[in-house]
Amino acid sequence: MKILFLIIFSLFLIPLVSVATADFYDAMAFIQIIQRDDEGTLIGYLEYEKAQIINAEAFEAMLSFHEDNKAKIVEKDGVSFRLTTFETTVSTDASGLMSTVNLGLMGSDGKFYIAVAVAHDGMRVPPPEEVTVVWNFLTRV
Repeated sequence: MKILFLIIFSLFLIPLVSVATADFYDAMAFIQIIQRDDEGTLIGYLEYEKAQIINAEAFEAMLSFHEDNKAKIVEKDGVSFRLTTFETTVSTDASGLMSTVNLGLMGSDGKFYIAVAVAHDGMRVPPPEEVTVVWNFLTRV
């Protein structure tokens, strides 16, 4: 009975202790997941407005590095925002299934640090199909 109680309690606790979203860091996110076949024909398209910050330091470093190099300033309703865009290509494991996309930085130690992740509805991506993820972040200037 105690184990059952702990399981039920943990189901209520997990949503309260979730990973921070990009909105928490005063950054609005818009992620596009685009799946194409080997001829370039569109097969699937997903959009998400929430991204989970996995590593806050890596996320801030990624945005600040990109802001110095390629970011654009856009204005909406009299407020200036910095638009930072990243484009990545996704590969899957041997199963060909994909339900999470990640964005991060390569550290000076040679390790890849995931900064942001999006869990989505999932898609099957057999070779030679390709998935491109366009990550857009708006931060106040």
